[in-house]
Amino acid sequence: MPTQFTTEFAMVDLQLIWAKANGLDVHGHTCWWPGFENQWIKDILTNPNTSLQQAKDLFKYMIQVSILHVKNNPQTRGSIKTWDIVNEPAKLSADISGTDEWKYSEFHRFMPAKDWIKLAFVYAHEADPDMINILNDYDLEYGGKKVTAILNLITECKAEGVPLHGIGWQFHRQVKNVNRSGFTTNLVKFVNTGLKIHISEVGLSLRYAPYYISPGDDATQEQKDAADAAYVLIDQMEEEQAAEGVFLYSEWETKVPDAQKVSFRWWGRRDQDYKGNRPKDFAMPFNNAWQPKKVYKGMLAKKIELNNYNELPL
Repeated sequence: MPTQFTTEFAMVDLQLIWAKANGLDVHGHTCWWPGFENQWIKDILTNPNTSLQQAKDLFKYMIQVSILHVKNNPQTRGSIKTWDIVNEPAKLSADISGTDEWKYSEFHRFMPAKDWIKLAFVYAHEADPDMINILNDYDLEYGGKKVTAILNLITECKAEGVPLHGIGWQFHRQVKNVNRSGFTTNLVKFVNTGLKIHISEVGLSLRYAPYYISPGDDATQEQKDAADAAYVLIDQMEEEQAAEGVFLYSEWETKVPDAQKVSFRWWGRRDQDYKGNRPKDFAMPFNNAWQPKKVYKGMLAKKIELNNYNELPL
């Protein structure tokens, strides 16, 4: 774990060097997640002797340290072209009251939340002017006060010349709860801002009844293990997942102009990779043996159809 003003990039560098050597672009995540700063940062910010300028200097370090490392290392330079500069800053619509629209961070002791969000993009652009800077958030398909707050922020950033270039849209959902109409309606709203669109964290979980029968919160470990053992992937589950996954992908392909596309990105590849320890959600496009599931095959077929490919280009 990094300590005060120290960094650990060795493992990341190996991954970036490999990706660059194999022609793969990497997406950076994340420079600032409000409220989730390292404890040593919070300690500085809550010190009554810390000034506004010191808070800004600390913020600049936090935003720029990773971007500058990648840029200044010849082996990794250019490997990351898009970056979530600010992650999940907006409150849920139900939690927004008046102008209190943003999740709390200790940085807000010194300036309003929105000023820090804008400053994050300014500092990121200063570190690497070629980077596509993204604000990443979730529940955007539900619209409401949350989406209004982000759209208003985008309008202000454009008017003030703040280098916010794109919106990242997380989509962790149970398949049965995919909000198709909300996804399309709000996708069009963000497309109309002219910003780039990154569908950033797709996970389509199948862990719900009647496929998964929860033994309850008070169940013994033996009862939980038995419920997991009875929960297996069947064709009907795959077909339902494929229908929603192909819908989301098709809307992104057809509603987002090519010039505004970043990528449509799953939050992992195999089921066992999803959120680190939830293989039984069956939420990813490949099973644990790297066999493509119906959702992957359906998306691949849709890509070929929409782009009139005779075969998928490599």
